[in-house]
Amino acid sequence: MLNRVPIIIRRGLFVVVGFVALLLSAQTLVVLGLANPVVVQGSSMAPTLEGRRWVLDCPRCGRTATIGIDQRLAAPPPECLICSHPLADDAVRLVGADRLWIDRAPGRLRRWDLVVFRCPYDAQTYCIKRVVGLPGETVSLDAGDVLINGGRATKPLATQLRVRRLEHTPSETLPGWAATSGNWRLQQNAWRGIAEDGRIAELRYLAPVHDDLPGNVGVSRRFNPLSDLMVEADVEQAANARWQIQLPGGHATLDAGRGTLSLSNGAREELVDLPAPLRRVLFSNFDRTLLAAVNGEAVLRLPVVDARMNPRPVVRVLEASVELGGLSLYKDLFYEGTPLAFGAAGDQPWRIGPGEYFVLGDNQAVSVDSRRWDSGPGLPRRLIVGRPHRWRQQ
Repeated sequence: MLNRVPIIIRRGLFVVVGFVALLLSAQTLVVLGLANPVVVQGSSMAPTLEGRRWVLDCPRCGRTATIGIDQRLAAPPPECLICSHPLADDAVRLVGADRLWIDRAPGRLRRWDLVVFRCPYDAQTYCIKRVVGLPGETVSLDAGDVLINGGRATKPLATQLRVRRLEHTPSETLPGWAATSGNWRLQQNAWRGIAEDGRIAELRYLAPVHDDLPGNVGVSRRFNPLSDLMVEADVEQAANARWQIQLPGGHATLDAGRGTLSLSNGAREELVDLPAPLRRVLFSNFDRTLLAAVNGEAVLRLPVVDARMNPRPVVRVLEASVELGGLSLYKDLFYEGTPLAFGAAGDQPWRIGPGEYFVLGDNQAVSVDSRRWDSGPGLPRRLIVGRPHRWRQQ
């Protein structure tokens, strides 16, 4: 029958049938109990996953902040949490909780995976956290990073993109990047730097960076200075441009004339050819590891030897000109052991037993997780329900 139908119609039928099959598969999983629809409650995984919350859109700085209703405010504040600009009523709205479905066949859990489990302190309640420690490992926290058996756990690029938190964009009116030498101009959210007459054009990020999350308005705590950062931008460069991005611990140098990108930690340098065309560049130093990515693909990694080197983010144009569209600064998650906002139980290092996992919330200042359970830091495998996935309504 299908053989007699014109090929374009047959292809359309296959697409429709496949789409319906996917819908039926999702519904079947729910009916069979292999997938459970749930809603997020609370702010312990913010901003990755959030419960019912107030959303504040600021017309002045262009940023959006959220405040979970678990922060127990009678009403949202009348001003932006980031730049303190007064907000009109239409700039504040109440948004429903993120909706998820749980895959009850999670398979092998890996570090940095999200997991849903029955809370050790209340078996009738589901919790969502991020796996950072695996069975049999010893976990400790140092300067915001996770240490596994004494060595620093590093996030791959995909995980970095999922957990990063926006610190600054060129659309903001807040202090951030500033030209400290040479010719730099900001136009339509793009920074353009020109090295003229042998003079380097330098753009430096001057504002301090801390591990605060603006939505934690109900928490009183000391902020930690944060140096695990990421710079990302769309790139247009002259054919002979040579320029650098510097972060604490090292720098990346892009040479358009030679078509290369080099990564240096002060003691060692690695070199790779640049793809053509070069569209987007990312450079990070999360977990004391320098990582350079081009057009969405990680191309070089080096360990940080001295985290005190290059204390501030800097962009330098060494030759010719470069335009950086949407130049954005991000920061990594910052984990601390004690003290927490609401106290903590247990001492570092935490030793995880066989068949157990160590889990943390992304919003660690308010998260009740492996650091604070009276039953001990290990999450038994038998309490794990599955993996969470965002629920998309059709």
